[in-house]
This record gives sequence, structure tokens and C-alpha cells, in this order.
Amino acid sequence: MEPNTFYDNELITASEASAAQETALMEVGASTGYLPRIQLFGGSSDAVKEGKINVGRYGLVRSKDQVEDLGPEVDVLVCAGRVKALDLSGDIAFTSYDHKSELFKEIAAGASEENSRKMFGPEYLVWIPSIKMLATFFLSSPTARRESASIHARLRKAATLKAKLIVGKKHKWHGPVITACSTPFDMPDVEFLNDEIAKFVAPKVAEVEVATSEERAR
Repeated sequence: MEPNTFYDNELITASEASAAQETALMEVGASTGYLPRIQLFGGSSDAVKEGKINVGRYGLVRSKDQVEDLGPEVDVLVCAGRVKALDLSGDIAFTSYDHKSELFKEIAAGASEENSRKMFGPEYLVWIPSIKMLATFFLSSPTARRESASIHARLRKAATLKAKLIVGKKHKWHGPVITACSTPFDMPDVEFLNDEIAKFVAPKVAEVEVATSEERAR
């Protein structure tokens, strides 16, 4: 079937002023208390099994049922980083941003247990120029943490998130690979970005909240 060009094509030409407003709309929309997250999807993911995204691809997760396919490679600006431990094992979600706290240590100690729903690692705030949005990228698995030095080296710089298939003795899985980005892209508004970075890195001891169904599905 031929695509409906009336709905698929832009019907009016954007002026310079309206283009600037559209960028502002995206930036303001990204400025919320809850940021979507970037996730590299493996074969065991429910989203892959349900056909929402293919294996070995990055997705922008806005909710359990809303995953936007970003492709096998994603260019980002690595804006800031923090440490994070997250416990989703119960109806109450516990989060710690202090690696010296007892809560962080407790979550990290239990993360190695199978199906523990506990995870820890560095979390980064990234700007995704292709969709003009901010998101978090949580390197919470052992494979991802081993790549954390590579993304830290790109802090305040452009980076490309890639994926590689890892072959173990019993299993195969995908892990992230972070490299320098060679493709120029548009930067967000500096004031907007600085405000979001300040909120992201602001001192936090811990957070306790009711875990949503989307969070428990991670």
C-alpha cells in the first residue's frame, strides 16, 4: 500500500522562529522530575519477547509499554554522572546515591544473587540529539560496569553507544560499548542543560517510593 503522503509529509514550512520554539518544546518536555532511560535490550527482555524492540538495540524507555527504538548505535552528549543503587525486589523501591551508605552496600551485596531485582553502578545523564531529549543511562549489570571507564572518559564530551555480542561458556548476551563520537550534532540550550545537570548531581542521601509496575518489570 502506498504511504499517505498527505499525512506523512509536512504541509507547511517551518520558519526560523517556529523551529526555535519546537526545540524549546522538546527541551521543556524533557525537563521533568522523571527522566526516561536508555536501555540496551537483550534477548531475555520482556520488551524483546513482546516485539516492542529487537535484540541488541538501544531503546528509550518512557514506561513499561512505551519503548522507542533508537537503533544499534546512539550518539549522546555525556552530561554528568552519579553513583546509584536500586532495589526493586518489593513493592517499595529503595534508591541510594551514596556508595558509602549502609543501604547502598546492602543493595550492592545482594545484586549478585540471581533474580534479586537489586542493582548498582554508575548512572549518567545524557542528551540524545536525534530526539532532543535528556535521559539516564544506568550501567547496573556486571558487563555494563566493566565498560564504565569508557563512558566516564567521555564525560562532558560526545560519545557513541554501541552494542556487542558476548559469548560466554553457557550463554550469549549483549553488552554496551562506548566510543568517541565523530558525528557533529546540535547542542541543547546551555542554561537549560546546566539546570538539568545541577538537579541530577544535587546531593541525595536516599529515596524511598512505591515501585511502579514498570519499575518492577525491569
